[in-house]
Amino acid sequence: MTSLFAPSHNDVRMGKACEAGSQRGAFCFVLLLSILAWAAPVLAKVGVSIDPHFDVDAVPGASAQKGIRVINIGDEEIRVAVSVEDYLQSAQGQARFLPPGTSPAAAGGWVQLGERELRLRPGEMRFVPVSVKVPESAKTGSYGAMVFFSGTPVKDNLEGTGARLVARAGSLVLVRVRGSEPLVERGRTVGISFPRIAFSYPVPVTVRYRNEGNVHSKVTVLVELDPLGGGEKMEFKAAERRILPGTEAAIEASVSRGPAFGAWRITARAINERSAPLGPAFDGGTLVVVLWEIPMGILLSMLGGVLLALAVRRRPRPPAAEAAQAGSA
Repeated sequence: MTSLFAPSHNDVRMGKACEAGSQRGAFCFVLLLSILAWAAPVLAKVGVSIDPHFDVDAVPGASAQKGIRVINIGDEEIRVAVSVEDYLQSAQGQARFLPPGTSPAAAGGWVQLGERELRLRPGEMRFVPVSVKVPESAKTGSYGAMVFFSGTPVKDNLEGTGARLVARAGSLVLVRVRGSEPLVERGRTVGISFPRIAFSYPVPVTVRYRNEGNVHSKVTVLVELDPLGGGEKMEFKAAERRILPGTEAAIEASVSRGPAFGAWRITARAINERSAPLGPAFDGGTLVVVLWEIPMGILLSMLGGVLLALAVRRRPRPPAAEAAQAGSA
């Protein structure tokens, strides 16, 4: 979902005028309220919500059809332009987009759109037909395309200002081709990082997974915490991520809860959509880490108590008390 807001240019100019003369403050306040009421349509929300992805399993020469749901989640009628581009991932897992048909490792040139433009009223939902035609020459592997939806208001409230409201979202299409070579889904977890000392929950955890097969994997990471002193283990699941072959990508997870004090050994296991393991659990060697959880409130309270005790101890004694002590001596 994408939402964009644009302030009226008239609001900015009127604000500067009001700063110039403080004696006109009351008049400017009333006038600004009037301008804001007049500019309310300009502050309209423009947004589209779509199905984030879908997968196609096919053989060379086959075709598949699906529909992508698109919803106008704003409060203005919008005109939606639909387009497609090649989708690739870099070796570090970053998305790359090219014109359709540019890369032989992508599927943008295989995708045909049933609609190139549509209009949606606020809250209206439509399905855009999408067909995928796999070439006869396609080899075993995974190929990606991104279908983009760009929404703009039918009524241009920013006409003449040089500004434009645009909401853009993409739906990822991944085609898994079963050619003459066997499909190989294989990979492994190659790294894990998180704060060694954490003072509050949630604790962010980043796991790096490398796809070493020839097809994309829908990877879910399970993060397991094993108390060093013994006790009950905890497990947390990261959101699923699609990773193309030859790509090493970061998967974000978090430890959302746990005891106030303790130390844990953290391991990460990657699984696919069928819950089958993708490589061994990552929990050994020099990359084994320990997480200490210290509540910040308790730590600050202890530090404050120590500082208060030192201040009381070093406080100078009043002159009367010193004179009385000298007289008694």
